[in-house]
Amino acid sequence: MRHGTGLAVLLARDRSMRIWTRKKGEATWPPQPDPLQGLLQLSKTSHGELLVFTGAPQTDLAAIKALAQLAHKVATSPVMIVVTSHPSADWIEGLARVGVELVQYCEEPGDEALSLRTAEPVSELLHRLCPALHTRGREQVTLSVCGRFHDRMVLRPSWIRAWCIRDRSTCPFWRDGKNGSHPYRAP
Repeated sequence: MRHGTGLAVLLARDRSMRIWTRKKGEATWPPQPDPLQGLLQLSKTSHGELLVFTGAPQTDLAAIKALAQLAHKVATSPVMIVVTSHPSADWIEGLARVGVELVQYCEEPGDEALSLRTAEPVSELLHRLCPALHTRGREQVTLSVCGRFHDRMVLRPSWIRAWCIRDRSTCPFWRDGKNGSHPYRAP
């Protein structure tokens, strides 16, 4: 990364990312108004945790990578957790390269995201995540789509959770579908 690039990306971001910080072991996650305030809070404690929610993962990838790199420079042993409503393998691999340790799927930031009940180590999630899961974004809208259907089938959140993240072998689109055919017919 060129000198200053990460800071410029963080400063230019709109409010699509939401940030929380805490000292490891604390129960609450105080929200931060912006990424720089989150980094400032992280720098004030050793063994801090930084939680980032993004609803537009591909758009926010550069900013999240910059935030992770800066977090490792300003804090002692920071743990960075990224929560998204639209995961994909290539996106998670990008996060792993900059030291993000945990990823969690969650439709919206809230109590579920802050509880971290379903946060998983990046390596475990990558091993299990369906390779056909992709994101497509247009005009500030991000959708999760299935690559088995040439990225034309938009995936429901319950399908993402049950099939794309938990167990793709139970997915009727993965198991029974031939590229482009649709095995499920809605009544």
